[in-house]
Amino acid sequence: MVEDQNIIFKDFRTTDQQKEIIKALTEQSFSTKNLANMYIGALKVLQDESNPERIYQSALSLRELGSNITSHLKEATGAEEAHKELMRQLMTQLDELGGVVTEVIVKQWYELHQYFVVLCHHGLEAQVEEFEFNLLKFENILYSLLCPVYGPIEELDRLIKIEDPTEKDMELVNSLLKKQSHYRYFFKNLYHPNWVDLLIKNGFFDNPPQKGDYSIEPLYLTKIADSKYKEVIEIIKKLSSTTHEGAQVEFMKSLNRTPIKETLQLEKKIKRWIANARSGYFALSKQVTLYIGKLFEENEFEVAFEMTKAMLAITDIQRFETDQMRISYDIEGYFYGEILKELLPYLKK
Repeated sequence: MVEDQNIIFKDFRTTDQQKEIIKALTEQSFSTKNLANMYIGALKVLQDESNPERIYQSALSLRELGSNITSHLKEATGAEEAHKELMRQLMTQLDELGGVVTEVIVKQWYELHQYFVVLCHHGLEAQVEEFEFNLLKFENILYSLLCPVYGPIEELDRLIKIEDPTEKDMELVNSLLKKQSHYRYFFKNLYHPNWVDLLIKNGFFDNPPQKGDYSIEPLYLTKIADSKYKEVIEIIKKLSSTTHEGAQVEFMKSLNRTPIKETLQLEKKIKRWIANARSGYFALSKQVTLYIGKLFEENEFEVAFEMTKAMLAITDIQRFETDQMRISYDIEGYFYGEILKELLPYLKK
């Protein structure tokens, strides 16, 4: 066995990441296919520059690897949807946190597979630079899926530090975000404002977070709200139907960092968040109270009073029937008092 491996790796150059991928493919237990040999074959033939067909033949092995890595999963209906759905299933299977459902992440996998399919049939002219970049994205996907969670962090850190990212930088990020832990790490640590346009274009702010979702993207909006307030306000408008109270809190934090007049169009949305708030009411009301203070300071008195009335719209509750209700009422009463203390200077003025 060792002798066979020595023969395979003779005169064979690999990066540290490629070695990790080969090791992971060799040790994987979810597929009966020899996935490692497909990958090794793709790399070995690519390195033989005397072979005029090296890119096409490498693409063939990568096509087979892309197909067979999900062959143990149940097929879905339709070629395109099947490949995407199988990738979703694989990401869920290999991630304790359930994978990443963002469409652009799955779409990239499908587009890479299609690229290798067309190329191996000579449907495209082989371009070395293009092929190597697509191979890198494919390897990032395998690395993120199969190797230790900490593996892709170093590359994500490098990308996060880029102040003026390109489309290629965004594609590399997408290729690394195959597990929830990587996805969360990226948005928790991303702070450069110029990523926002690429994130919008790639659909990261397409769907309003719903109650029960893990919503991390709004953290980034809070960090860039003062420098990219127009983009942030447009995103919040688009996602304003959210039922996720944590996202609503982050949206209010963002709005508190933007010019107040630009936010007035969101008055009804904010009032709806207040009216429907439950477990997140305390955190949300704190941010809305700060927002009302800004409204008063900017002489937006009408909106400020309307927002204040929404904040203090105490509903009838059955009092003192149980200890739980008694505690709830006491906390609620205390909290309304705290809100009034903060707003009283503005109301008196």
